[in-house]
Order: sequence, then C-alpha cells, then structure tokens
Amino acid sequence: MANRHYTRRELMALIQIEAEFGKITYQNPTLIERLFFERTGIRRASGPLYMAMWRIKRGEYDELLYSSAIRTPEFSFTEGDTVSVSKEGINGY
Repeated sequence: MANRHYTRRELMALIQIEAEFGKITYQNPTLIERLFFERTGIRRASGPLYMAMWRIKRGEYDELLYSSAIRTPEFSFTEGDTVSVSKEGINGY
C-alpha cells in the first residue's frame, strides 16, 4: 500500500504549489517533486504527490487540515500569500 501519511505541513505545501503553479498533474512530475522538496525538505515521487492532492480535494485529509488548532479559514504561507480553505474544499475544488 502506498504511503498515505502526510503531515499538515506537507499537505499545505501541496496546496500552495497548486495555488502558485496551477493544477498538479502527472504531466509536470519533475517540477512538483522539486517544489515539494524545496518547501518541505522531504523527497516524494510525483505520483504520490498527485494522489495526495486528489485526496485533499476529496476531503480525505479534512480531519488533519481542519483540526481544532485551526482558528481561521485561511493559512498563510509567506507574507501576502494565502490559500482559501473552507469545508466546501480547497479553492472551490
């Protein structure tokens, strides 16, 4: 079975990457792997990263993303860069 265990930080990195560079697909594997590593320091193959983003959009990580520690509907990555997160999904997905 594939490793489906991701930290909240890793999931938010994927959300940030998609917000900045467009939809994560199997067509851009090297870029996604590099960007993910730059943000997290963790090496993961593009296929699992694509599938993790797919699961984020399906709400399979909602429990982790919407923990009681989260008090605001937005997460800030760097000054001025935010991605909207709501129970309806990430950026409307």
